[in-house]
Amino acid sequence: MSILSRIILLSVSLVLITSGIISIYSYSQSSEAAKERLNESVKAEVKMKVVSISHNLKTLQDDVIFLSRLTAINRIVRAREAGGIDPQSGESEVDSRIHLVEMFRAFLSSQPEYFQIRFVGVDDLGREIVRVEGNAGLIKVSSEGELQQKGHRPYFKQSITLKKDEVLLSDLNLNQEHGHVEIPYIPTMRASTPIFDMYGHVFGFVIINKNMTSMLEMISEIDFKGDSDYLLNSSGDILASQISSQNFGFNHGLHHRIQEAYPETSSLFTTID
Repeated sequence: MSILSRIILLSVSLVLITSGIISIYSYSQSSEAAKERLNESVKAEVKMKVVSISHNLKTLQDDVIFLSRLTAINRIVRAREAGGIDPQSGESEVDSRIHLVEMFRAFLSSQPEYFQIRFVGVDDLGREIVRVEGNAGLIKVSSEGELQQKGHRPYFKQSITLKKDEVLLSDLNLNQEHGHVEIPYIPTMRASTPIFDMYGHVFGFVIINKNMTSMLEMISEIDFKGDSDYLLNSSGDILASQISSQNFGFNHGLHHRIQEAYPETSSLFTTID
């Protein structure tokens, strides 16, 4: 199987990871060259794993919508606009935030691949309002002083354009805290959906961080019958390969791209530095 055919299939797998829409199997059906090079067992394995990944991403999207509709969030929005007390319920913003923390905590406990849930406001350069993290069964709630500004992150800027109940699935990258890549590395996808105030203005976002390690391992287990298989993003950056030092290089200011080794693949990717 040629490197070009393997790259085509692996490139499409990352489009699926990013958008949750395109499948590897349907793409291979539309590409006769790729279809002829893949044996039936590989195609069956790819199809099975695409179904599993699609289901996981759909669940992630549904979950962030569910959390965005929690009563506590609406009360926080109204309370902040009214000076600290929700005029409808009479509950203070502080009490509503406590209630929201408990709901986020319960949700994290039931979803081990979700390691962070946040309610982020647009004010104060995207300051987090509530942040709850899960790690190996332990739940941590961020104090007021630990809440971070996220207005500079690409997923924040992209989320501002969303409409009600639309969900952004971020690019797949390594999780960052306080401007630095977190160690140990956590391959992360974020699902975000906007929260609006009573005037229809964007007030903030609910964001779920999902650990994508198991999904990457599942894709990497597919044997494409080649000497060197790669998992790539839409720019050609290497996410997973046999040379671990190449993986997620863009998170460290380096771009290890497949086009450098195989120039014939350049037309397959959109390169943005």
